[in-house]
Amino acid sequence: MRTINTFTRVLLLWIFSHSYCNAQKNNTKHIADSLWTKDIFLNKISPKGDWVFFDELDNRMERKYKLLNAQKNIDFEFNEIRKPEFTETQFIYLNNKKDLTIKDLKQLKDYKYANCLGYLLNSTNTVIAINYKESSVLINLDNYSVIAKFNGYVNNWNPISNIFSLTTNEEGSDYLKLIQLKNNDIDIIFSKPVIDLNWQEWTDNGKSLFFLEKDLFTNYTIHSKKSIEKQLNNSFDTSTLNLQKPVDGKFVYFNQKGNNNGNQNMMEVWEGTDKWIFPRRNEYEKNEKFNFLYQWNIENNQIKELTDTAYSSYITNPRFNNSIVYNKLQYEPEFFEFPFSDLYLKTHDDNSQTLIAQHIYTKEGNFNFSVKGNYIVYFDQKDWWLYHIKTKTKRNLTQNIKAKFFSEWVDGATLKLPYSRFGPIWSDDEKFLMIYSQYDIWLFNTENNSHEKITNSGDTKKRYRIFNDFNLVSSGGSIDTKDYIYLKVSYENHSSSWATWKKGKGLKLHDKLKGNIDYFFYQNNQIYFKLSKFNLSPIIYNYNLQNNLRVVYETNKELKNLHIKDEELVYYDVPINNERLKGALLYPINYNPDKKYPLIVSVYERNSESAKLFDPPSFSNYTGFNVLNLLSKEYFILLPDIVYLKNNPGKAATLSLEAALDKVFENKSIDKNRVGIIGHSFGGYQTGFVITQSNYFKTAVIGSTTIDLVTYYHDISWSMKREQMWRIENQQFRMSPDFYKFKQDYVNNSTLYHLDKIKIPVLIWTGKEDDNANWYQNTYLYTGLRRLNKPVKMLLFNKERHSVVTPVNQKLLTIEIENWFDKYLK
Repeated sequence: MRTINTFTRVLLLWIFSHSYCNAQKNNTKHIADSLWTKDIFLNKISPKGDWVFFDELDNRMERKYKLLNAQKNIDFEFNEIRKPEFTETQFIYLNNKKDLTIKDLKQLKDYKYANCLGYLLNSTNTVIAINYKESSVLINLDNYSVIAKFNGYVNNWNPISNIFSLTTNEEGSDYLKLIQLKNNDIDIIFSKPVIDLNWQEWTDNGKSLFFLEKDLFTNYTIHSKKSIEKQLNNSFDTSTLNLQKPVDGKFVYFNQKGNNNGNQNMMEVWEGTDKWIFPRRNEYEKNEKFNFLYQWNIENNQIKELTDTAYSSYITNPRFNNSIVYNKLQYEPEFFEFPFSDLYLKTHDDNSQTLIAQHIYTKEGNFNFSVKGNYIVYFDQKDWWLYHIKTKTKRNLTQNIKAKFFSEWVDGATLKLPYSRFGPIWSDDEKFLMIYSQYDIWLFNTENNSHEKITNSGDTKKRYRIFNDFNLVSSGGSIDTKDYIYLKVSYENHSSSWATWKKGKGLKLHDKLKGNIDYFFYQNNQIYFKLSKFNLSPIIYNYNLQNNLRVVYETNKELKNLHIKDEELVYYDVPINNERLKGALLYPINYNPDKKYPLIVSVYERNSESAKLFDPPSFSNYTGFNVLNLLSKEYFILLPDIVYLKNNPGKAATLSLEAALDKVFENKSIDKNRVGIIGHSFGGYQTGFVITQSNYFKTAVIGSTTIDLVTYYHDISWSMKREQMWRIENQQFRMSPDFYKFKQDYVNNSTLYHLDKIKIPVLIWTGKEDDNANWYQNTYLYTGLRRLNKPVKMLLFNKERHSVVTPVNQKLLTIEIENWFDKYLK
C-alpha cells in the first residue's frame, strides 16, 4: 500500500469529519469537538500539606500544570514545567527555556534565574545551588541572598550535611572539591585534580563520597579525611560502566554495559537444540550473559568478578556481601513469559553458592531482598517463603492460612501468580512484612511464626490494598508500623474508600464514595486524592482530619448537564464451573425510557471494571473506541465479564456473552435486533470467534487481532525476539501446551476455520508494524471474508503498531468505527 502523504491525510481527515458531522441529527456538533479534560495526575504536595501540584491532560493530548492552595483557594497555571520541588515555603521549577523560578508561597512572589542548566537543593531545603554553563551560585532560601559564586559546577549535596561537591577548572586543570557551608561561610575540605570524572555518589549515611575518574576509583571519607583508591585494569571501558549507588560505603557494584555486541555475522544460525531462538539468545548475550557483575570491596580494596556465563542474572544485596544469582536458561525451553530458575545465595567472600529455592518463576516482584538485606522473600507456586540469610533457614509463611494468596488468572496467565504483584511490603525494622491475599492484607512477624489479618473483607468482596504500593516497593521503600498506614478499599459495585491501620489501633474505614480513588497523597494531617469513573470527570478531594471531605478541584463541569446515569451492574450465570459473572451496562446520555436504543458490547476478558475509568469525549483513542462519544450518540454500552475455559477460549467467550445478553435483553429499552460488538487485541479474538458461533449481533469491529491459533502458535514477535507460543500456552488463550497433541482444539478455537459462519458486516483495523498480534493475522480475516463475499472493510495504518498513537490516525479510526456502527445499527 502506498504511504499516505501529509496533504492527502489532512484532506481525508477533513472529508471524514465533514461527512461525519453532516450525518448527525440537525448537523449537531460532535461531542468530542469540545475541549475536555482527559485526566489529572497528582504529583506532589507541600510539606505542610497546604499546596498540591498536579498536571491536567486534555482530550487533544495537551498538558498543563497547576499549583493549588486548597485552604486559601489560590491557584497558578503553567504551560511547561520541569523538575518541580517543594520546600517549606517555596515551589521551585524549571521551564523548557532553562529558566528557574522560585515561587515564594508566603509572599506569592516569583524569583527568576535565566539560562540555568539545573539546580540542587541541600538536605534541609534551605539552600539551592543553581548551575549555569560555566558557573554556579548558592542562594539562601530564607532571604534569597547570594551566599557564594563559583567558576564550576555543583554536582551533589551530602544527604545529611551542608557539604557539596564541585567540579571546577583552574589554570587548565579540572578539580573535584568538597565544600562545607557553615553559617554562609565557605570551607574547602577536600580538593583533588581529576581527569575524565564521570561518576560520583554519596553514601546514604553521608560519611563518604565515591567517584570514578578515567580508570581510577576513589572513596573519600569526610571525618578521617582519607582516600582509598583502586585502579581498574585495561579490560574495562569506564565510559560504559553501570555503577550502583554505594548504600553504606562498604561495596560498589558495577557491570559493563554493552560488553558484548552479539552476533554481527551476515548469516544467522538457528539451531533446533538452542534454549532460545536466535534473536532472543543474541539479545541476551549482548545485554546480560557477558555483562558480568563486579564488586569493589572497600575493606580489602579488591575488585572481584562475581558472576559468570552460567549464573549471569542477579540481584545484589547493597548492604551485605552477597547476591541472589540464577541462570535464566536452566529449564528452557519452557514457553512462559518469564523463565523459571533455581535461586542461589552467592557469598562474595568465598564465591560459595547456597541453594535457596528451585524452579522459581522469575517475574519481577516474585523474589527479592528485604529492605535491610537480612532476608530473602520469594513466591513458590502458591506460597510466600522467607529465607533468613544468616542462619540459611527458610519457612513457608502462608501454607497454614485458609486464605488464597495466588490467582490463576493474574495478568491473563494460567500460572499461579501472587496477588502481591510487586512483592511484599516491609516494615523499616524488618520485623514485619505485609502480603496480599485475594481481598485482605496480612501482617507476618519475621521473628516468630505469628501472623494476623489486619483487614476484614468478610463476604463483601471488598478489596484492601496499600496506596502507592508499586512506587513503595520499586523504590526500595518500607513502612513504619508505628505510623498510620493508608489503605485503598475497592467495592464490587465500583465504589471505593480509604482506611487507616496502625499497629495496636486497628483498622478504621472512612467515607465510601461512588468512584475510583487514585493518586492518594497525605502530609501533615492533609489528604488529597483523585476520584473518577466513566461518568464522573476527575475530581481532587481534600480531607483534613479535623474537617469534612471537600472538593478542591473539579474538571469538566459541563458533563453534569448531560445527566449521565450511573452504570447498572447486571449479573448472569454461565454454564462453566458454575460461574456467576457481572457486566456494567451504561445508559445513553439523555436516556428516555420510552425509546428503543441499539447496544454496543465492548469485549476484553473481565471488562466490567472498565466502568471505573474516566475517558472524556475524544477523537484521541488508541483503539478508536470511546464510551462517552457513543453514549452521546444514543447507544447503550455493555462491558461484560467473560469466564475462562481451558482449551476452549472461544466457547467460553460465546457462552459468557450470550448469557450476558440474555440478561441485558430484560431491559425493554434495548433493541436486541440492533446489537454490535467491538474488541481489540485478545478482545478482538473473542469478538471474531463469537460472531462465528452466535446470531446475537448485527455487526462487529475487530482490531489488531489473532484469528488463527495454528499459525500464531508457530509465529514470532520480532520486537520481543521470541516465539508467540507462550501467549497461547500460558497466557490469555489458555490452550494446552504442545499444539501437536491438541491440534483439533486449536482448530476448533480459531476464527479462521469458521469464517463461512459469519453473517454480519465486519470492520477490521490494525497497525502495519504490529507484531504483538502479528498484523497479517488481520489480513487473513479480510481475505477470507472477501473470498466468501461477506461484507468486510479493513483499515491498515502505516507506521502504527498494536494500538494507534498518531493523533490524525486516532481521529480517522474513531470516526470510521462510529460511522460503521451508525450505518448498521441506526
